[in-house]
Amino acid sequence: MVTAEELIEFGKNRKICQIGFLTSDLKRSMDQWIEKYHVGPWRVSTMNNESCTGNGFLVDGALREEPFQYFIAISYVGDMQVELIQPDFGPTIYQKFIDEHGEGIHHFKEVIAPENWDANLKEYHKRGMPVTMQGQYGLAKYAYVDSERFLDFQLEFGDNTPNPTYPPAAKVYFYPEE
Repeated sequence: MVTAEELIEFGKNRKICQIGFLTSDLKRSMDQWIEKYHVGPWRVSTMNNESCTGNGFLVDGALREEPFQYFIAISYVGDMQVELIQPDFGPTIYQKFIDEHGEGIHHFKEVIAPENWDANLKEYHKRGMPVTMQGQYGLAKYAYVDSERFLDFQLEFGDNTPNPTYPPAAKVYFYPEE
């Protein structure tokens, strides 16, 4: 068992940077966040086989080559990133979650330094939480681990490497437009 003192020490330098929500209608959700909570504008990106780069796209521990697509919209509340995700087609963990739980909170994202990336994922695997989905968007890596059965939500990790430009296939736009 981990002691309270160890937990305090472990938590000192951690950073939760994002709360992610799933939706079946991205525009409706953005409009609601803007109207009801005054959150926006949103940077919207298409995530698919062409915009997700790197060493492939893993879902449920297997490298997937079939086409996939989902849409993300990102805005901020203070320095906390809010992410809305609408699955479209192909293998991802998102539609299954909506089918089982409905729309709403899906994940929290924690920043992991690039030099700690592999060790972090191995540590969570040892704790019974293997990677369920992993990819790369531009220069930034992201990975989800199977935390739902323990924590009742998904845990995402990101190295938060800045992207000086976005992959052209991401079709990035802002909503509402300025």
